Amino acid sequence: MASAVLRKELECSVCLNTYTDPVTLRCGHNFCRDCIDLMLDTQGRSGGYSCPECREKFQERSTLQRNITLRNIVENFLSAQPDQEESGIFCTYCIHTPVPAVKSCLMCEASLCDNHLRVHSKSPEHARRPNIGAAQQTSGVSGVTDILLDVNTAGNRLLISDDRKSATWSYKNHNRPETPERFQDCPQVLSSQSFSSGRHYWEVDVKRSKSWIVGMCYPSIERRGPQSEIGCNKKSWGLERSHIQYSVIHDSDEIRLPGIVSSNRVRIDLDYEAGRISFYDLCDPIRLLHTFTTTFTEPLHAGVFVGRGCIKISGGNQM
Repeated sequence: MASAVLRKELECSVCLNTYTDPVTLRCGHNFCRDCIDLMLDTQGRSGGYSCPECREKFQERSTLQRNITLRNIVENFLSAQPDQEESGIFCTYCIHTPVPAVKSCLMCEASLCDNHLRVHSKSPEHARRPNIGAAQQTSGVSGVTDILLDVNTAGNRLLISDDRKSATWSYKNHNRPETPERFQDCPQVLSSQSFSSGRHYWEVDVKRSKSWIVGMCYPSIERRGPQSEIGCNKKSWGLERSHIQYSVIHDSDEIRLPGIVSSNRVRIDLDYEAGRISFYDLCDPIRLLHTFTTTFTEPLHAGVFVGRGCIKISGGNQM
């Protein structure tokens, strides 16, 4: 209970997520730097500025002061939070607090906690299966296909967790050895696994980042320069969040999405033979954001770009 109250106190009132790089306006209210920058940009076009919290008006754009104390509190709070269930698979319908799933429905491709399973069980035509821990890997028809991040591809601004499930942006340049597979200029990383057939999906917890791209990439993607970023070439497809704007991108062709991703998790579906990559918001009910259709010519790796904060892969199933 105390943890939930503290988390609420550490939420930015613009994006409703935990502060990232918090700054303070002259009125004393705090916001994520990216959130308030975008808000002030929008207000400036209409000829005036005000605090989104208290509505105090400013004739000139307010100078943003970094709130180092608040930033440290946020970082300490987040680092103290316990990891979720080892499987990393959460109930599709519990959108406010991640709850470990105990079953999956084959018909509607949803993961269910105990409470939602009771309701779901009233629909006898829905086939259900036990969830399998994400640490188990398989190479054949059905079961869990684990997604692990390949440290050897990670850019020098990324920290990869020991379990190879999380990627965290770092202020420090880690100066790792320059190798052909490592991204040299982008804070992104590919999965160790590649997919050249079948239907697969994987999920990403994005609640701790406000700048990210998730998607799929060919192994022949460039590893240097701006053209190596996921979505900025013909060899990758991505769902992107920049500030509070969401879009899908391929070959630098950006399609802005209406509204926001309302949950803290997104899902990427791959149907290799059909040539489809689909992105979903795991809200209640699940919402399709966009589908790319093409003919794949190489195996595909999962890929993530982290501009700030941390994102975590929740697991991926072969369907």
